[in-house]
Amino acid sequence: MTVPDLTIRGVAGESVIVPAAGRAGASNLCARAGHGICVMGREGHRVSGVHIEALTVAGSPRTGSRAPKPTA
Repeated sequence: MTVPDLTIRGVAGESVIVPAAGRAGASNLCARAGHGICVMGREGHRVSGVHIEALTVAGSPRTGSRAPKPTA
């Protein structure tokens, strides 16, 4: 995710995101690393104000979500 001030809101217990079939060679670095949703921004462009609520991420080989630790 590279969009600041974004909210992704699911319906608790009903909203599930899974990787698309056949995407093993995805061009997205985060997806290739095995993560479901990444909030990373781009070099020189920090992302802030991103909220992910009431959403299950399933089927990712590693973690469902990934974000860097906030800096002061």
